[in-house]
Amino acid sequence: MGKRSFRGGGLRLDYGAFLEALLRHDRIALICHHNADPDSLLSAYVLHRYLEGLGKKAEIFASLGVSALTKRLLESIAVGAIKIHGESALNSSFSCACLIDTSSLEQLSDELKRELSQRFKGEILIIDHHEPHPDTLKLVTEALIDPSAKATAVIIYRLLKHHKVSFSRDMAEALLAGIIYDTRRFINADYEVFCITAELLRLGAEYGRILSLISQKEIDLSERIARLKGAHRCRLYEVKVLNERILIAVSHVSSYEASVARALVDLGADLALVAGERKGMLRLCSRATRRFHELTGINLARDIMIPLGEMINGAGGGHALAASANGKGTYEEGLKQTLILLENKLKMKLREIGD
Repeated sequence: MGKRSFRGGGLRLDYGAFLEALLRHDRIALICHHNADPDSLLSAYVLHRYLEGLGKKAEIFASLGVSALTKRLLESIAVGAIKIHGESALNSSFSCACLIDTSSLEQLSDELKRELSQRFKGEILIIDHHEPHPDTLKLVTEALIDPSAKATAVIIYRLLKHHKVSFSRDMAEALLAGIIYDTRRFINADYEVFCITAELLRLGAEYGRILSLISQKEIDLSERIARLKGAHRCRLYEVKVLNERILIAVSHVSSYEASVARALVDLGADLALVAGERKGMLRLCSRATRRFHELTGINLARDIMIPLGEMINGAGGGHALAASANGKGTYEEGLKQTLILLENKLKMKLREIGD
């Protein structure tokens, strides 16, 4: 089958066509992004359970492992032992690879990225709720991408509900965990999320148990140190939009960029930009408040991180309020390019706030 374009007329959500494409295959690789979070891995788990029930051979791949929280949730929810494969297990026996919650191949290990982009002969599908990266869309034959969905688990629920699948309790709890995690305990929820949650509870998911498992995560010492260093190194900028002052925090750390960006927003920034540089590899993370998005109209993925990814010879993606980019270079140059993109989008200069 030739590659299809998902641009032009916009992304289409054809659940029937997607499932038809998926079920053409008997051996399917379900691929999560690096350090897979609960939404990515537990969405893959639910799809794995469905496919296995149809007699398909499905395997879950987590590029560069899964987070400690994800591992704890999977062990508590899953029925039976679930093996998570590394990239080396992806071989020619698979006729389909389905990316789960992964908008760019840059979110995979170098080996898996090369395998999918250069050597893999099967079909590549994608299920995701991030802003799609154009390079990824060139590789796929069928996609379910909805940036308005609050979690990939929401799209998995729609897909299986559309085909009248009966959800077991573990499937319901896995979807609930993905939704709770990606909506930040319903802070970013919408009407659909609450409707789906009510249905998952009716199916036997225990909200209190899942919330307790998610809340057990304790920030380790190295992450706390990174947050404090990020705050210490922070530079502040401001700009006026619609006569409202917007505060922008800019910092750099050697790890936990996303955590530091979230912490800076919690401290009071409307937008946080945090860079990290390791062995010539550059990562930039951004987090924004809804106020920032409403005042500026800026979508961090579409307007900042996707174009930035191309500028730093990598790729970017994410959501309107949370996005990142990976590439090459120094943190100084990465932050400089990010601020230039931001100023161009705002059509005004930022003013640095001194001591």
